[in-house]
Amino acid sequence: MQSISVHEISRGLNVFTQDWCEVFSQVCEMVAGVKPALTWTDNESPSTPKLDSIDGYFWWNHAIAGEKKQYPVWVGTPEPTWSKIIAAIESADAEQAKEAYADILSQALTAVAQEIATRRRTKLTVPSAQSGEPSRPEDLVFRTIRIATGDEELPDMIVGVDSDFVSDLSIVSSPRADQSTPDRSNAVFGSLIDIQLPVSVVLGRTTLPIREVLKITSGSLVELGHMVGDPVELVVENAVVARGEVVAVRGNYGIRIHQLISRQERMLLSTSTVEATATGVGN
Repeated sequence: MQSISVHEISRGLNVFTQDWCEVFSQVCEMVAGVKPALTWTDNESPSTPKLDSIDGYFWWNHAIAGEKKQYPVWVGTPEPTWSKIIAAIESADAEQAKEAYADILSQALTAVAQEIATRRRTKLTVPSAQSGEPSRPEDLVFRTIRIATGDEELPDMIVGVDSDFVSDLSIVSSPRADQSTPDRSNAVFGSLIDIQLPVSVVLGRTTLPIREVLKITSGSLVELGHMVGDPVELVVENAVVARGEVVAVRGNYGIRIHQLISRQERMLLSTSTVEATATGVGN
């Protein structure tokens, strides 16, 4: 097997880091309303940093799956950094805040995999993530990411990627001439960012027999399945994406987000909604 030089690994790692930083910043803006500026040193050694000496990091791990194997990706973020990013979401507790940040990381890596797969003309997927595992693979290579929001410098993040994966990127997926600058638009989000989607707030749901629906007239009272004070649901394209509370903003009604719905929860909610609809039709 042909050996891969440190230069080739570093070049491939730069390709991945550039894609990841751009997409991560865009996902943060869409989900949390904060667009951090991320930079890194492209001639930094890709060797493993002294991870044991780093305290207070939230380590999240995922994998990009190719046709024959999975390539692990690890992201380490200091608590002041991830808490600053998701501060606008106003999560109820620390665990929900971590889940919200983990969902941002998951969305970002999925978009990165799509971007790389498009350039390589191959199939890449992102399976379910795991976080908090005690040991990291030995064949990861790392980049230290400097991050800032506005004029505030935040503690550095660390991104680790499988060395075999970035070696392939250095050969197949080197940036094109028009993509060599850190400001280039990401192809995935660039084509979607201006699309308008219907967003609605669900105050409650109920199922009625057809004979009861036919009795509804002006002034009728329909009792919903929510109690006063229960969180309301934010729905985009018939999918529940978040929960929050109704608030008044300058004479208008709005919703303050308290909880983001993970991909797994959205699938469960979608399944239960279909089952409930099927049950209601038969009444």
